[in-house]
Amino acid sequence: MKYTLEQLREQNRAYAEQITPALLERVNRLVTAVEQTRTNKPQPLDNVDFTTEYGERTEHATIDGQSVTNNYETTICEHATPEPVIKDDRTVTAYIGCGGAFYGYNADKMKYKGTTAKTCKIYGGDYLSGYFPIYFDCTVSSFEYDARSRKQYAEQMREKAIEQLIGFGYDRKTAEQSFDSITERYEKDFKSIDEYSPIIRHANESLYSCGMIDDIITV
Repeated sequence: MKYTLEQLREQNRAYAEQITPALLERVNRLVTAVEQTRTNKPQPLDNVDFTTEYGERTEHATIDGQSVTNNYETTICEHATPEPVIKDDRTVTAYIGCGGAFYGYNADKMKYKGTTAKTCKIYGGDYLSGYFPIYFDCTVSSFEYDARSRKQYAEQMREKAIEQLIGFGYDRKTAEQSFDSITERYEKDFKSIDEYSPIIRHANESLYSCGMIDDIITV
């Protein structure tokens, strides 16, 4: 979506009078470049609904284009407002100076979910008069990435259910036995998280229907 001068100034009220037609042209050039290069394959600037290996979820993480971590090509930043950069080959990368923790990722585990809006920024002004940020939105590809292993996922979901049972008044041993008795007839090593989720939901719903927990855990 290309901006008009009025739209860009409205989104950046603090510096509205300093946004010139030249800056508008620069923003629109970046918006066009970003949106024309999006695919169903992850690349810098794209959005990630990201769950860390510890089960912490960030729905609006961003793929960084500058970092190199271990044997991963780039990283995911938790809470970034990226700066788009058009490279010499006309592809687009992202510069992220800060915005929370950075994590390496495996592109093969990314699941394409469609498109979403991503707020980006550039800087206007100069060295003498001072620099100021200009914020604008681009449509980017959106992905889901769960860094947990099957074992980590299973353990975390089991622990959530057990904690609910303990909160309902069960001691830990009874809570563990109650949950495990429902899941014991299923295999413990599933091929993917997607295959494990229905099993956890079934156990949750069974405990809920018996009045053993007061809420169904979302997985």
